[in-house]
Amino acid sequence: MSNGKSGKVNSNLCIAAILCFAICSCVAKQQTISRNQQQATSQTTALPEELSPIPRGPFKHSFEVETKYDKFRDQTKVSLDCKVYYKGPFALFLAVEGSYPKQSPSLPETVQLGLTAMSAKEKYKKSRRLIVLADGQRFDLGELGKDVEEVEEILIFEKMMTTVPFRTVLQMANSQSVEMQLNEIEFKVPSEALEALRDFTSRFRHQ
Repeated sequence: MSNGKSGKVNSNLCIAAILCFAICSCVAKQQTISRNQQQATSQTTALPEELSPIPRGPFKHSFEVETKYDKFRDQTKVSLDCKVYYKGPFALFLAVEGSYPKQSPSLPETVQLGLTAMSAKEKYKKSRRLIVLADGQRFDLGELGKDVEEVEEILIFEKMMTTVPFRTVLQMANSQSVEMQLNEIEFKVPSEALEALRDFTSRFRHQ
């Protein structure tokens, strides 16, 4: 009879030990998940700090940085077009476009960047590879997409754009020297155009 009671007690102790182990394991797992979530939150919060500083004005340049609210899409679009290269009747304009929700400035993940070619005939039918050097750091932006617009059969505008991280444009804006290569054409972005690019990036700063 005593052995029966002892066996029953031992069985109960085993069950209690198993339950205790399961509870401890569950608590430890929840703590691990919580720590991982905190780390992920910390990384997300720290992301803007990894960006180059957002420039502050006043800015001195003759180009127009347009900030326009679209009430139908409930978003604000920021755009810049400025001449960066010309040779005779041929010219290239730096084109940058970005947007943020509603009317409160915020940092976008990506923006549209590229070049608009102005000439008497279509020049970029096939290859449109753009490479950027910002203070010596190389950014291969690859092949650009293209839209063609003909104006009065005299001039043709080829708008060539691609999607790039906002941090790339921000790094370009904060550089002292930016060079570009579009196929066989190489040129240095004028200092006034870089100033306009700084103005563009500043429009996304939260006031």
